[in-house]
Amino acid sequence: MKKYFLWRNHHVVIIIACLLFSCTKKQSTEPDPSAQDVTLTAPPTGEGVQLVIPPFTVAPGTEIQRKYFLTLPSDSDIYINKIQFAYNAGSHHCNVFKADSLTKPEGTFDETFLSIDYSKWDMFAASQQADFVWQLPAGVAIKLKARQQLAIQTHYVNGGSQLTPNARGKVLINFWTIPKSEVKNNAGLIFSSNDRINLPPHDSLRVQKLVVIPWDRIPAKSINILAMTGHFHSRGKDFWTEHREINHKEIYRNVAWDEPQIKVYPDSGYVLPLNH
Repeated sequence: MKKYFLWRNHHVVIIIACLLFSCTKKQSTEPDPSAQDVTLTAPPTGEGVQLVIPPFTVAPGTEIQRKYFLTLPSDSDIYINKIQFAYNAGSHHCNVFKADSLTKPEGTFDETFLSIDYSKWDMFAASQQADFVWQLPAGVAIKLKARQQLAIQTHYVNGGSQLTPNARGKVLINFWTIPKSEVKNNAGLIFSSNDRINLPPHDSLRVQKLVVIPWDRIPAKSINILAMTGHFHSRGKDFWTEHREINHKEIYRNVAWDEPQIKVYPDSGYVLPLNH
């Protein structure tokens, strides 16, 4: 069985992720509180489930990062073959995590800019675009357990470099599923971040990070990178990833902090051979 991965956030295996810092700004306009909240039709019964962060206020001049806790609304395991994001404009990112050893009260949330505890939470889906749809290849799926503990993290900004036009956050996510009998390969996500960046005032900086695949824990001769994205904030200038074992071949690049590219590779993805 092959392993398939979505890559995200300053990360790629055996790949160098480089980031040049500089200051960028987006022109501001006044919020329009009368604008409508996003809508998204939920999958029919038996074809998937929908996750919801209800509307919440993002007042002008404020910034909110909310981690919303909920359990998977399914009494049986599901196998996700397509993920559909829809959220109000103004969110810089939306990350979805699962946990096997935690139980959180349904519908509660934290508002914090501290990093999530990655020893307990496993990210498995993410979007940095308000209407992103990710269709996995035929026979490839992400498995979630029945009533699995989930968390959705979203970051809204309403002022300065980014606006929330209607001054409200809201997130909708559809997980479209396939029967277990159709699953031939499993998909997961590898996440890495560089949080040791020291940027002096009025200066620029280039940083990099090398991430190595733990092949001794992967029962496969190769993995297929299905999609990749990088993440930085408004002082980021340029972000790219390279496959070091193939002459530092560039396989992803992003120069827009507020609308980061999510690169979906065609067919079965970008193949990473054993020990690369």
